[in-house]
Amino acid sequence: MGNRYYLTQRGPGPGALPRSGTNLITGVEDFGNRIYVEEINRRAWGYVEYEKPLAIKEINDYELVEQQCKGCYLYIKGKCTRVGTNEEIGICWMELSEGEY
Repeated sequence: MGNRYYLTQRGPGPGALPRSGTNLITGVEDFGNRIYVEEINRRAWGYVEYEKPLAIKEINDYELVEQQCKGCYLYIKGKCTRVGTNEEIGICWMELSEGEY
């Protein structure tokens, strides 16, 4: 999973998402219609994933909503969760690069 951004105002199409020669798009999902996405607690038309994070200006200019829970297992009741090495599910407070919670 890359740096995921949800399209809440329009579906993924020409002009709906930032394109840059230096930040490759690694995935696009078109839901076909606007559906509720628990991870962002609102409806979206789909999402786009990039190799690197987008600049705040790009997120705002294209009215995107950044994925709330990166590298985690589930997004439950507004909290990111991760499965620990002991196979217990717990709230994750760190980025994936920082190791286990």
